Amino acid sequence: MLLLQVVFFGLNIVTPLISLELLKYPKLCHDYFSLLSHILEVYPETLPQLNSEALAHIMGTLDFGLHHQDLEVVNMCLGALKALAAYNYREICAGKTGLVSAGQGNLQEGIFSRFLRSLLQLLRFEDYSPDLVSAAADALLPLILCEQGLYQKLGNELIERQTNPAIKSRLANALHSLTSSNHLSSGLDRVNYQRFRKNLNSFLIEAGLKKKLPISRILSMIVDILKNLLIENRWGQNSITEDTDCRFGRTRGMNDWFRFLWSLSELQQGRWRHYLWFAMKIEVCSD
Repeated sequence: MLLLQVVFFGLNIVTPLISLELLKYPKLCHDYFSLLSHILEVYPETLPQLNSEALAHIMGTLDFGLHHQDLEVVNMCLGALKALAAYNYREICAGKTGLVSAGQGNLQEGIFSRFLRSLLQLLRFEDYSPDLVSAAADALLPLILCEQGLYQKLGNELIERQTNPAIKSRLANALHSLTSSNHLSSGLDRVNYQRFRKNLNSFLIEAGLKKKLPISRILSMIVDILKNLLIENRWGQNSITEDTDCRFGRTRGMNDWFRFLWSLSELQQGRWRHYLWFAMKIEVCSD
């Protein structure tokens, strides 16, 4: 109890000092969301003890963090939302009141409905990174379980806005599958989170919302795979490393493309050279 009081006291000191303007400073922004996400993940029961002004401020900063350009900041905010919604859902399932604050009513009615809307809006219309889909799924599942009625309402609104009957039917099926496919249950165990991740990826593809990876990211993935294959093929056979001397000088510090090209040129399997030259041509054309 004493520890919780210390956390509560610290929150009351820190939160009023942090404005959205100050969060534009990268180091301060990262440190603040790191602290906030940790507290909400480990001590979610402290949230209802805050006064309405401090609570509104924290929710405002979380909303700010969800739309931040720094993926690490967004991930921390999604982790905080996951922990908060999961705590509330487990408390209610155990027959307890959940996140209830004296004089403020049920926090579920404000917080979880707000962020369910915000997260669905992010996935549907905004330019999110594909790297965030798994973290978004982990936050979205407990939010949906906390706000099942609102989720159904938002889904129906989205369907009704479609004028094309084929798209309307396709979207309705995708929304249904999101919460029913892969034997998804109403639990929050690790397996169920994994099932919902698959469901969300399928939903984004089926609904035409799946973001395409940038060509630079695809090229980077190709190079990483080929490098790993190269290491596996040459390991134990005078394989080159980051410090290997070669005819062009020391490899450390050389451009990855040309260093890799030199390594591939000694392999007898010509398909590696074909892939590399193809990737290099794309890179040159994209510059």
